[in-house]
Amino acid sequence: MENKGKKMSPLDVTLMAVGAIIGAGVFSMTGVAVGAAGPGVPIAFLIAGAAAMMVCLPFMVISSAIPVRGGQYLYVARFLSPVLGFLLVWNLVFEIFYVSVLGISAGQYLPNIIPGLSPRLAGTIVVIGIVTACLFNIRTSAKIQNFMVILVLIALGLFIVLGIPHIKHISLPKMVAGSSFSGIILAVSYVRSSAYGAVGVVDLAGEVEHPQKTVPSAIATSTIGVSVLYAVVAFIAVGVVPWEEMIQQPLSYAAKSYMPVWIFSFFVIGGALFAILTTLLSMIMSYSRAIWAAADDGLFPKWLQ
Repeated sequence: MENKGKKMSPLDVTLMAVGAIIGAGVFSMTGVAVGAAGPGVPIAFLIAGAAAMMVCLPFMVISSAIPVRGGQYLYVARFLSPVLGFLLVWNLVFEIFYVSVLGISAGQYLPNIIPGLSPRLAGTIVVIGIVTACLFNIRTSAKIQNFMVILVLIALGLFIVLGIPHIKHISLPKMVAGSSFSGIILAVSYVRSSAYGAVGVVDLAGEVEHPQKTVPSAIATSTIGVSVLYAVVAFIAVGVVPWEEMIQQPLSYAAKSYMPVWIFSFFVIGGALFAILTTLLSMIMSYSRAIWAAADDGLFPKWLQ
């Protein structure tokens, strides 16, 4: 029988996938996408979500048949070529350096919560803290991720709920009529990465309850759900202020027009900070499993197994 006490539940996997998708990009890139798509930016987020689902489909199918730890590496190494698997896992090793970028980004927000910290020191503390969280058993790491994802969802939920009564600059007819197809496609190219990331839970399939059903379901639910959430957030953003004013502006520009000061502070600091942290934790969890599987194949020292 499965030892469920040491495996991720369906909710854990879904929130891990949501955390992998939601990043600080939605807070900073919405205004960039508005510059391309105009009031049609919600459509761009939905198309980006559909494109992300197409990319995820092969992983959903194979993980439902062969759920293993480090799947992204093992599927390539076993079914395509060991050489391609070698190249893929070393690409992941180099991508680990992206941790420093996320740490620096988080370090810009943390001093607002803990005065006296320099951004560099704050970023170092963030990276050490998240790496430490990943050293516990997977259920503990998942619970930490769940807590942070819920905070991000609360921040975005407040943006939507508080913003609805202030919508006065957009409607569905205006959204369609005021944008061009080429502009929307250009916006999709800007935000496509914002909807991608859930496929990382494929690497955790060996540590999930009922992975054949749980992993594909978590990928689909998170990708579709977050894409719809982004579209609603974008609709609110171009509804509470004229879309021309949102061009190249962060999401906080729209939020500031109607949020009370203390909620606005939570939205900017808590929402954006924890969006970065959830991405960081999910990335480390996913990449470590792929490297772990490669170590089992002898590509890395045995002490990594």
